[in-house]
Amino acid sequence: MRCQERERRGSDALWTPHRDPPESAIDKLGARGITTHDARQVPRNAHVVVRNPHKATAAKRRLLIGRTDGGRILTLVIERTVDTTTWLIVTGWDSSSPERKLLRS
Repeated sequence: MRCQERERRGSDALWTPHRDPPESAIDKLGARGITTHDARQVPRNAHVVVRNPHKATAAKRRLLIGRTDGGRILTLVIERTVDTTTWLIVTGWDSSSPERKLLRS
């Protein structure tokens, strides 16, 4: 996986704390054993946001790679909304080895 640029480290302004991901994202996360509770922990812990390597969605989407409170490392695809301080979760998975390296560096 090639991610060209690191954008933020440790920012908490990714989405409104009281707002859950859309139902479609909850279904996708649930299929991979990720709860909304897990997903909400990632931006509050050590994390990095990088550009999405898929060109079709690169302008609006980023990869948020970070840890849950329990130490699980997740990659969440987040999408920019009209509000510049709010991002929505699209999907997510357990981070791959290259994604984990981005978090450590």
